[in-house]
Amino acid sequence: MYNLDDIKEEVIEKGFNELKQVRIDIGWHPVNSGFMTYGDLDMPRKRSYYIHVHPYLKKAEKQVIRGGVAHENSHIIKDMRLTRQEAEMDVKRYYLSKAYHVRDEICTDLDVINRGFGYELLAFEFFRETNAYDNGYGMSSTKIRQIIAIVEDFPFAFTYRDYLNLFGKDGGNGNEKKH
Repeated sequence: MYNLDDIKEEVIEKGFNELKQVRIDIGWHPVNSGFMTYGDLDMPRKRSYYIHVHPYLKKAEKQVIRGGVAHENSHIIKDMRLTRQEAEMDVKRYYLSKAYHVRDEICTDLDVINRGFGYELLAFEFFRETNAYDNGYGMSSTKIRQIIAIVEDFPFAFTYRDYLNLFGKDGGNGNEKKH
């Protein structure tokens, strides 16, 4: 079985320097929706977070877990940039608006790719698809693969606007999956 703390530290070291001084507890824990989730530990003075990794992922390859941890780290970085009140409003929008939810997941996936975790995200998504697990609105493995091929030669970050230009206004088929 993998040491989740070691994986978390590897991912932070490779592409999430902003999180080096942030407390993030990670552990195997059943997740109601998806394979991973994150949340605020609600510490009074300092922002700190948790990442829950579904025990089903114990059978996955390490890069699958790395891809999921990178995805959750990207959500955490976005959350850190908001005040607590803004973060609470963001969570409400996320769950009340499908359009906002879809855009947030796609932007999170793009951030993960831009930080150098495209192949790990691809492994995570492929694992989800091959295990017939449907739980969200991120990008499909096909789209991740296409973007990775472009980003390797792209001189700057691949944005949501680039995504829309590539796949159309509804993101291709309007039925993306993942979290």
